Amino acid sequence: MKNVSASLVSGQYVHERAGDVLVRDVMDKFIAGVDVKHSTRLAYKSAIKAQITPRWGSVRVADVTPSAVRAWLVDMQRGDPDAETKRGRQGLSTGSARKTGRILSMALDVAVQDRLIRENPMRHVRLPRESEARHGMSLTSDQLHALADAMPTRGDRTLTLTLGYTGLRWGEAVGLQVRSVDLDRRRVHVRRTYSEAGGSIREETPKSHEARWVPFPPFLVTLLREQIEGKSPDDDVFTSAQGGPLRGTNWLPRVLRPALERTGVPDAAQRTIHDLRHTYSTLAIHAGANVKQLQKALGHADAGITLNQYSDVFEDDYAELGDRMEPRAYSVHSAEVET
Repeated sequence: MKNVSASLVSGQYVHERAGDVLVRDVMDKFIAGVDVKHSTRLAYKSAIKAQITPRWGSVRVADVTPSAVRAWLVDMQRGDPDAETKRGRQGLSTGSARKTGRILSMALDVAVQDRLIRENPMRHVRLPRESEARHGMSLTSDQLHALADAMPTRGDRTLTLTLGYTGLRWGEAVGLQVRSVDLDRRRVHVRRTYSEAGGSIREETPKSHEARWVPFPPFLVTLLREQIEGKSPDDDVFTSAQGGPLRGTNWLPRVLRPALERTGVPDAAQRTIHDLRHTYSTLAIHAGANVKQLQKALGHADAGITLNQYSDVFEDDYAELGDRMEPRAYSVHSAEVET
């Protein structure tokens, strides 16, 4: 009785039958209560169905051990030659295995909070190392305008230049409403995004749930004015031919990559829509944007994210600092000599 009382006081009390709850029930509780965007929830559900439930669904939560989890993480990456799907035979990438492990860990945290187990066994498991992120490939200003000129429609041309000169994420750009375009002050107000997942498109808040405004160069005023002409304030600025939201999964292979090939951009088949965001960042840094300005424009939650992603561009720009300062330094020195 003393041990029970001490456990209650310390918050470590677990009913002796609590560990009989199955992992699948814990996963159901987790997915019902997790506060994430629709696309993230779908990704969680997919990983649970494909990887977690087959291995852990019928296992008692009390029987999940660190050693068993480690073996599972290795097996996921190794693959199964007898699996029905190609992905199952090849195994998961390091990044996918890491994300799947994190989902199990978050669900087991729920089990701890509900006092089904005293400790999350994942605390003693080192997840696979994060795979090296793909570095974005930026276009030069000349390449960006040549790409825009190669677009099949004026709407596609304006969208390309908007992406390249504002750095908006795809969902933010196609979710942009007419009321959010301020032509007088030359800026767009980003307050919603379209999320494309599971075959459907949903309206959501921007990443990090924070609205922001982003300035754009004067030449875009004419193009955006033509784009929104005749539309109501609640209409989307960019739409499909049928008037609905544009899908990135269609626009990338059918519009962007063919236009890249026509303009002779290297590695056209490997380019993504996100490379236009990287293009914006590179152009902005070369135009004198500092880390805080770029963070605000890109909608990053922390300036460290911006610096980590674009440190190479800042480094290149820093290397040219001496050249940019030389004319001014020379003129000041001359003035001092003459006086």
